[in-house]
Amino acid sequence: MGCKSITGLVLDHQSKIRIAEIATKKKLFKALSVSLIGGTLMNILNGRNKAEVIGNIKSTDFQALSSALAGVHLIEKRVLMDIADREVATRIPSKNRLFWENISYGCKN
Repeated sequence: MGCKSITGLVLDHQSKIRIAEIATKKKLFKALSVSLIGGTLMNILNGRNKAEVIGNIKSTDFQALSSALAGVHLIEKRVLMDIADREVATRIPSKNRLFWENISYGCKN
């Protein structure tokens, strides 16, 4: 499909509500990322003395941290796709619908 150019787009009220919803969810996902980092680091450091921690953080510890963060980003992307897909499904063809189609397409690729 590819993203199509839109000239003269004026976002309608519903689109503005959805964009505000996306912004709120992005803040929640940012907080979730921070929590996951903190929790994973606590697991890495838990039960080890300071000398062990400095010299013995395992590569699997970093892999666990990376996996946790990757999961959050996938969930965030899926939530954005769901919002865009919902907007496309409920609209008649218009510039606002094309806007959401472009967002949906961009999220899938």
